[in-house]
Amino acid sequence: MKAKIITHEPRTKARGLPPLLFVHGAYVGGWCWAENFLPYFAALGYRAHAIDLCRRGRGIAASASLSDYLEALETSITGLGEPPVLIGHSMGGYLVQKYLLQQTARAAVLMASVPPQGVLPATAWLAFANPLLFQQIQTMQWLGPAAAFSLYGVNGARRPLFSPHLADDMVMKYAARAQMESPQAIFEMSLPLHCHPGGASPVEALVMGARLDNLIPSSAIHATARKFGTQAVFIAELGHAMMLDHHWQDAAGVIRDWLLAQGL
Repeated sequence: MKAKIITHEPRTKARGLPPLLFVHGAYVGGWCWAENFLPYFAALGYRAHAIDLCRRGRGIAASASLSDYLEALETSITGLGEPPVLIGHSMGGYLVQKYLLQQTARAAVLMASVPPQGVLPATAWLAFANPLLFQQIQTMQWLGPAAAFSLYGVNGARRPLFSPHLADDMVMKYAARAQMESPQAIFEMSLPLHCHPGGASPVEALVMGARLDNLIPSSAIHATARKFGTQAVFIAELGHAMMLDHHWQDAAGVIRDWLLAQGL
């Protein structure tokens, strides 16, 4: 499966800084990083890249598997010419974890990531804790984002992705760019990942959760952090789509400070 790469080059690149490769989640594309995060990190001197899985329409999306996505990720990493810091969100975080079972990276950042146990426990939690949101997610998966947002309105787009702080017009702007996701990929993501040989992953990782996330519970964020032998960091006032929400700079700043602390 081919993938595009969206790149923001820094005006002046600080020597020794690794490239950053951002991996998007389900129902969106690389554009979600290009809105805020790519220019932000390019301004800090990083070569900031976002993979775009280039899904087009129900037919192609339905045929894609996580193996297809992983192959696209591996090809994109090879094309960078040096190991990047991998930054994955939601499904993208699950893909990064899957990649790190066999490969390595300079470091990893996992934002509101599907945990190593897969998405099934979080889905079961959602069905019990928020049946309306669960119904909406099912509508989005099987009828498409446009149908779901048409049925449920602006709050239907806000509930799964954003905090109450993001203006309605911005919510609908981003919702209009959502796309179908592969049922095959979603099904495969329900399965747990194999444990990393030797226990915790040897790759240093920042594991981030959002306090206002309605999709990934805090227990799942903590589970991911344990697999990497670290403590989870939670960002207040942000919903699931941390890179697009009103206070996105708070999440970007945490990543910036962590990279600096790692000497990256």
